[in-house]
Amino acid sequence: DEAVAIYRELAAAWPGTFRTDLAASLNNQALRLSELRRKEEALTAIEEAVVIRRDLAAVRPDIFAPGLAKSISVMAVLLSELGREADAEAANQEASESVGPSSNRPKIAGPASRTPDPPI
Repeated sequence: DEAVAIYRELAAAWPGTFRTDLAASLNNQALRLSELRRKEEALTAIEEAVVIRRDLAAVRPDIFAPGLAKSISVMAVLLSELGREADAEAANQEASESVGPSSNRPKIAGPASRTPDPPI
């Protein structure tokens, strides 16, 4: 929760730099909440991460589509665990489509080559 709060403040002040970090923190928060069986709260966190990552991927899919697919996949698992199978299936489909065929998937850069968020 603390990391999300910090990145939320940083992303509000410098969205072009910290929205990616906020989305990653929300993704991690969703996973931790799920482990604690707080599924509804986890779903809320991952839905926010997906919104951010959709915005980022719309501008730079080559860079941000893999992160979007990861968050949508987490969302699909949570939806399934909450008994929302149709929504989970739709999310799984979207995750697959967000990165395209495996031959067209972008190479994921390592942490040393962090790409700044696109301008908003």
